Amino acid sequence: MRHGSSAGAPEGEYSGYVYASFMLPSSWQLEDRAYQIFCDHGLGDEFHFNAAYSMSSFTLADALPVLALALLVLAAGYLLIYNIFYISIVQDIHFYGQLKTIGASSKQLRKLIYRKALRLSAVGIPLGLALGWALGTALSPAILGNMAISKSISVHSAHPLIFLAGAAFTLLTVFISCRKPAKMAGRVSPMEALRYNEAALSKVKERRSGAVSPARLARQNLGRGRKKLAVVALSLALSLVILNSVAVFAGGFDFESFISDFLVTDFAVGDAGIINSMTRNTRRSAVDDSLRGSIAALEGMEGMGSVYCCFADQPITDELAAIIRDAGQYEEVAQSRMYQHAVGQIDGTIDTRGNMIYAVYGLDDYAAQKLTALEGELDWDKWRAGEGVFITPAALWGGKYCLYHPGDTMSVDLTELVDGYAYNYWDESAPRTVKTYEVLAVVDLPGAFYSGSNMGSGTLVILPEAEYLQYVNEEFRLPMLTVFDVDDEHMAQAEAFVKNYTENVDPTLDYRSLPSIREEYRGFLRMFTLVGGALCALLALIGILNFINSMTTSVLTRQRELAMLRAVGMTAGQLKRMLIFEGLGIAGIGLALALALAAVMDLTVLRAITAEMAAFTIRFSLTPVLLAAPPLLALTALVPWLCCCRLERQPLVERLRAQD
Repeated sequence: MRHGSSAGAPEGEYSGYVYASFMLPSSWQLEDRAYQIFCDHGLGDEFHFNAAYSMSSFTLADALPVLALALLVLAAGYLLIYNIFYISIVQDIHFYGQLKTIGASSKQLRKLIYRKALRLSAVGIPLGLALGWALGTALSPAILGNMAISKSISVHSAHPLIFLAGAAFTLLTVFISCRKPAKMAGRVSPMEALRYNEAALSKVKERRSGAVSPARLARQNLGRGRKKLAVVALSLALSLVILNSVAVFAGGFDFESFISDFLVTDFAVGDAGIINSMTRNTRRSAVDDSLRGSIAALEGMEGMGSVYCCFADQPITDELAAIIRDAGQYEEVAQSRMYQHAVGQIDGTIDTRGNMIYAVYGLDDYAAQKLTALEGELDWDKWRAGEGVFITPAALWGGKYCLYHPGDTMSVDLTELVDGYAYNYWDESAPRTVKTYEVLAVVDLPGAFYSGSNMGSGTLVILPEAEYLQYVNEEFRLPMLTVFDVDDEHMAQAEAFVKNYTENVDPTLDYRSLPSIREEYRGFLRMFTLVGGALCALLALIGILNFINSMTTSVLTRQRELAMLRAVGMTAGQLKRMLIFEGLGIAGIGLALALALAAVMDLTVLRAITAEMAAFTIRFSLTPVLLAAPPLLALTALVPWLCCCRLERQPLVERLRAQD
C-alpha cells in the first residue's frame, strides 16, 4: 500500500514518496480496512492498494464446507445433552406426576426442570472448560511436533471471552435440550404421568395376528419411542461419519503430488527465506561456487542443476495493451484483481508507472528437464540457442489464461537484468535492452522452483542458463536454488553434509530433502490422524453413552412390563433375545444412517474442501463404516444382555409389585 507523492515532489521520482507498511491480523476485507486506516489519518484521497495482497479472497462458498463439518460436530454434542435430559425427565416423570396431584402447575414443573439443568450446568460447565483447556494444552504440542515445525512454539490463549463463549453456548444447548422434555412433563395429566411409559403418549396402535416372537416384540418396542430411537441412532451414526471422513481424507493424500510443491529432486539448497516459502528479505542469488563445488563432489551424485531468478519490468506497449484487453473476455480473468489492476494501468485510472512486472527464470539443462509442456513442444535446440523462451500461464489472472501461445513472438525487456535499477522507468527515451523471442511452449514450472514471489500477471519467462547469465546483472548471477539427486546408498551422507553446512557454515542458507519432506508428510498424517482420532473417540463415546443410558433407562422403567411378560410364559432366554434385538435394531438404524450420511459427506463436503488441494485425490469409500459395524453390533447386543442379567437377579414378585 502506498501513499502518493509528497507536495512538490516531481511525479515519477522516488524522492518525496511516502511508503507506509503495516500488518493486519487477517486478510478479511483487507482493502476496506486498510483504506479506513488511511482515511483515519487523512490520507484516503491518495490511497493506492497493491492488488497482490487481495489474491486470497474468502467467499461464503469457501466457508460452507467448513461450517457443515463444524455443525456435524456440534450436533453430536447437542444430541448427547438432549438425550441425557430427555431420559432423565422421562425417568422422573412419576415424581412430576405426584407433584401435579398435589397442585403443582405446568409452569412450576418447567421451572423445576430448568433449575435442575442449571444446577447440573453449574457443576458440569466449569469441569468441561477445565478439561477442554487441559486437553488442548496437552494436544497442541503433539500436533505441532507431528507437523515437523522445528522452531514452532505452542501458545495457548486463556482469554476470558473464549471460556465465556464456550459456557454460553453449552448453557444455551442445555436449555434448548430441556425445552421439549419439560413441555412434555408439564402437559401430561397427573394420572398419565403416574402411568407413563414409553408408549403412553403414542397414538399409534397396531393389531396383528400370528405368532409372537422376541424379534417381533423388539420391533414393536422400538416403534414405541421413535424420538428417542432417532436421537440414539443419530448419535451413533455421527461418530461413524466422522470416522469415515477422517479415513477417506487421510487415504486421499498422494505423496508424489504432495512433494512436487516442495521438491522434484532429492535435495534443494537456497536462501533460508526461499526454502521456507517466505516472501520478505529473501535472496534470489545465494548459492556460491564453493558450495556448488562441494555438492558436485559428494559421493553417489546422480545429477545437479541450478535455478536462477530475478524480476524485470515489461513496458505496456500498444501490442501488450491489446493482449491485456482481449484477455478480459474470459470471466475468470476479468474477475481477477490483478487483471483489473493491469486494465487500470492502461486506462490511466491507477497512478502507477506504465509497465508490468514479471519474473525471469534461468534453468540449466538438468533443472529444465523438470518442466512439463502444457501447450506446444519443448524444442530444446531453439531454447538452448537463445532463439525462444518457455512461458507459464498467467497465475495471477485465474491461473489458466496465457498471454502468449506457441508460435507467438514476445518482446522481453532485459534492461533491468543488465542494469539493475539504474535506469529511469518512466523515461521512454531511456536506452533499453529489448530482445524478441519466439514462444516455444507454455510450460508448468514445478512449485519447488518458485521464488515465493509472483507479480503482474504471474507469467514467468524461462530462459536457458547461458542466455540468462549473458544479460543478468552481477547481483543475480548466483543460483537461487541448487538442486541435486544422489543414489539411495548415499542419501544420509548427503543429508548430513547440507545440514551441517546450513547450520554451521552459512546459516543464511537452508535446504529441503526427500527424507525430511517424507517425514514432514508422515508427521502431517500423524497430526491429522491424532486430531481426527480424538474427535472420533469423543463422538463414539457420546454415541455409546447415549445408547447405554437409553437402554438402561428403558429396562428400568419397563421392569414391571418385562416381569409381566415373564409371568405369562416368556422365558429368560426369550426376554434376553428381545432386548438384544432391540439393541441390534438401534445399531442397525444407526449404521444405515451412517452409510447414508457418510456417502453424502464424501460426495459433497469432502469434495468441496479438497477441490483446491493438488495433493489430494478423493476416493469414495464406506469401508471404515463397514469395518466399525461388527464391534458396534457386538456392543449393542452386550449392553441389553447385561441389563437383562441384572434384572433377572431380582425376584419376579418384587418386579411385578414395582410401579411403572
